[in-house]
Amino acid sequence: CQDCKKKLLELADDAIVCFLTTHRKLNNIGVANLPEVFKKSFGCFVTVEVNGNLRGCIGKIESDQPLYQDIIDNATEAAFYDWRFDPITKEDLAGLKIEISLLSPPKKHKQKNNNELLKILNKEKPGVVLQKGINRATFLPQVWEKVFDAEQFLTELSLKAGLNTDGWKSSEIYTYKVIIITD
Repeated sequence: CQDCKKKLLELADDAIVCFLTTHRKLNNIGVANLPEVFKKSFGCFVTVEVNGNLRGCIGKIESDQPLYQDIIDNATEAAFYDWRFDPITKEDLAGLKIEISLLSPPKKHKQKNNNELLKILNKEKPGVVLQKGINRATFLPQVWEKVFDAEQFLTELSLKAGLNTDGWKSSEIYTYKVIIITD
């Protein structure tokens, strides 16, 4: 529902502002008053941008806690602890944009061969989880906006997982869809 989406964005924003001003995670949010869907577990990511520049993206593919807690945790982690970026400052708040991605459960892809996999990914452009042994990484579907084709997507994802460029060819592949919530 539209009201639920607005409340999720407000929760993420409140989590960031709370940590910025108190150096503590948001709590005492009145869980009893939250919509029931907020109390269910979903994979979710929170992406933070400042003036159109990525400043953090943290999430879980699958979760073992309620959505509201993941939103608080992921927003705080994305804004202040994504190792790739400097933490959000008070000056950044004016240009802050939050995007929440709610993930469907990942489904193992049973491709017959690599060409079939590439064809399906190029057509559907889903989120992808790549896993080989202890190496695991994901790209949200939004990453498709920055790559040319499925082979480049999987090559970059292989590198993110700590594999060589063609690591995807011998990895397990899972796909998922997202509901994107943004302000």
